Amino acid sequence: MSKDELVIGPYFRSPAACHDYDPRIPAVARRVASMITSRFPALTVEHVGSTSVPGCAGKGVIDLMVLYPLGLLEDTKAVLSDLGFQRQISSDPHPEDRPMRTGSVQYQGDTFRVHAHVLPMDVPPEIQKRSNNQSPTRACEATTVMSLGEVGSTYQ
Repeated sequence: MSKDELVIGPYFRSPAACHDYDPRIPAVARRVASMITSRFPALTVEHVGSTSVPGCAGKGVIDLMVLYPLGLLEDTKAVLSDLGFQRQISSDPHPEDRPMRTGSVQYQGDTFRVHAHVLPMDVPPEIQKRSNNQSPTRACEATTVMSLGEVGSTYQ
């Protein structure tokens, strides 16, 4: 493994807080998305949520929407697991037919938390835009939902 290669590490919980925008996050999202699609090219990965909006403060977690072709959910979950992503651990986890996987990555001396929201490619766009379960009442998150197609980044 090269010193620049990212590794998906354990997820950690932290108290809810609003974090300033970190301009390194798009690079981290691209690299994690590349890890996923390199392992399973049939997938499409999009960077969504507040961290996908330049200048937007938010919870500081990188939300990725991992879209899989019909019938490949189990393969997708296996690939994410092989990369080091973990099942969501919370009092109310996403169901396994629409899972979220979690992890963290080290980049330039800091640890970034990652949520991988797994959805079929045939999900309607309005559902995809809300895949990160963020409240549209929060200003930045509303901007994210409304402008996902313009701002969010897709990696395939």
